[in-house]
Amino acid sequence: ACILFVKSLEGRPALILRKKAPKIGDKVYNVAAPAGFFGEQMVPIFEGRYSGTYDQHDIYTIPAMGGSSGSPVVDKDGNLIGMIFAVHRQFPMISFSPSIDDLYDFLADIKKAPSAPLEREELTSP
Repeated sequence: ACILFVKSLEGRPALILRKKAPKIGDKVYNVAAPAGFFGEQMVPIFEGRYSGTYDQHDIYTIPAMGGSSGSPVVDKDGNLIGMIFAVHRQFPMISFSPSIDDLYDFLADIKKAPSAPLEREELTSP
């Protein structure tokens, strides 16, 4: 499954990509299936904080492990602000995400593909 397109979710509302980065200390949430742990009536929801930027990546205090990669990080309003792609080896409660600018750049790149007609305005929250 991909955060951008899941065939079984076609026609359902998409996450809206927030226009600006969160502030340090902002509460964030992550919906994931670490180690494949999820069920028909259950999906783990993790809570953490935005901790800033390190080495051009956004850092969150969200516990993560295998199965969390690609899962969304959302703000209190449900707007997409990141996507877990890695976890610190020694501190599994520290997760890494591309920055919002990197996510916009990625979406701009896939917009060039004929199957992805997305506009930045369509992806952002007010």
